[in-house]
Amino acid sequence: MSPVFRTIRNGVITVSEVSLHRPIRKTGWHRAIKLAVGLMAACSIMTAAPPAAVASPPTPSFPAAIDAYAAYDGQDQCLPIQKGTIGLRDLLNRAYGNHDSSIGRACDSGGQSEHKEGRALDYMLNISNPAQKADAEDIISWLLSTDKYGNKHAMARRLGIMYMIWNHRIWKAYENPDTWHSYTGPNPHTDHIHFSLSWAGATKQTSWWTSSEVSQEPRGPLFNRTRWAAGSWDASAIKVDGSLSLTDTAVASVPNSNMYVFNVVKGSGVWYRGRTAAGDWAASASQIDTNPNIAAVAATGKNDGTLHVFTVVPGSGVWHRIRAVNGTWSSAARVDTNPYTTAVAVTALPNDTLALFTVIPGSGVWTRGRTAAGVWSASATQIDTNPYITSVAATALPDDTLHLFAVVPDSGVWYRYRTAGGVWGSSADLIDANSAILSVSAAGLPDGTLHVTSVVPGSGIWDRTRKTTGAFTSATHVDSNKEIFATYTAGLNNGTLQVGGLVNAA
Repeated sequence: MSPVFRTIRNGVITVSEVSLHRPIRKTGWHRAIKLAVGLMAACSIMTAAPPAAVASPPTPSFPAAIDAYAAYDGQDQCLPIQKGTIGLRDLLNRAYGNHDSSIGRACDSGGQSEHKEGRALDYMLNISNPAQKADAEDIISWLLSTDKYGNKHAMARRLGIMYMIWNHRIWKAYENPDTWHSYTGPNPHTDHIHFSLSWAGATKQTSWWTSSEVSQEPRGPLFNRTRWAAGSWDASAIKVDGSLSLTDTAVASVPNSNMYVFNVVKGSGVWYRGRTAAGDWAASASQIDTNPNIAAVAATGKNDGTLHVFTVVPGSGVWHRIRAVNGTWSSAARVDTNPYTTAVAVTALPNDTLALFTVIPGSGVWTRGRTAAGVWSASATQIDTNPYITSVAATALPDDTLHLFAVVPDSGVWYRYRTAGGVWGSSADLIDANSAILSVSAAGLPDGTLHVTSVVPGSGIWDRTRKTTGAFTSATHVDSNKEIFATYTAGLNNGTLQVGGLVNAA
């Protein structure tokens, strides 16, 4: 699977494949300053300071100290998408609703551009649309307003905005920041705002990201919503766990349609809670793992009624714990020693074998199998070399096929299929081109259909069905809570689908 980036120009979305080559970025401050072709114009237009934003993003309370204006540091190599650029996009989507956007760009596409280093964002707002024009002006006003301490252009500095272009004009942090300059490049930027970030902004090292009020990782309570066998969704979700410290979630079910959710509690390990087939949740959660460093969790249930839970411990690898049919838990056993694992998924097949998937940044997705007798394969096998994958989900169907879904930032959700005979497809297919998708989960149903649920920051949870013919439907919006950041999906033998979401309360 090669990373695919969406480029949006004049309302037309094109998709281009980029090289997997990842040169190492030069460090230090010796980078030569380069001017982008056509970026600067001699003429400048003086403008008054913008008024305070009316509907700006929620802003933390900062101290008086503030970042210096970003110096110009133009693109000079090809790099993956940067986390600060994704963070800026998600921040805007939460405040203004989900908009199309573009971050990455193919290395051989056009001239110099910070898009090629993953530190530029095109945020799609059209000046011809009054509502979108108002949003664009509000964003710019919020970024360039003076704060309560008298710091000019405060939010632009705290986010590391190097320059931005909108409606034939360019604002430069590094050159007369009180002035908007005329922009005469080939694209007038009337259908999007272009943001280029400093390296500090792109790597989340500016004060916006390092502030104690912002730097907390998402955490919050768990909600669950049911899709009934006839296809209708519950009108609202129910709160399953009110803890404000949940950072990741997973689900597993057993043949009698009981299901169990597993939540990572910040600094406290993993806690789980059961739900009966009748829909009754346990009154309280039980702690099954006390390791305070657990970062991610995955789970599955087998036909024999056992539960299998996998946890990621940074620097240590992946650990496995089993709940027997009588309800007793085993101690944890390490099944993968790769210390760089960041995400994990697991599914049980009808023959009671397990398929475990791990994400290694810069390396892609690796899989390891466990036989029905409980024997793990001696080593993991790489099945996807895309170095940018951040989230992964897996499920099996009654016909013994295996289905893998991977999130590539600024690209969407990619799908890969393994036959009942154990043969993986030679390539992956893009099934959802929403570039803002944060995470994904998946589950199969007894009728042979499967469901893929995606989290879109600022929009909520979307569900997409794969029919028994192999065709995917369009996505259905099942939860509009803008603060959801993680999800699970369980397909029960009674034909219901259970979808959970963690809601950020940090």
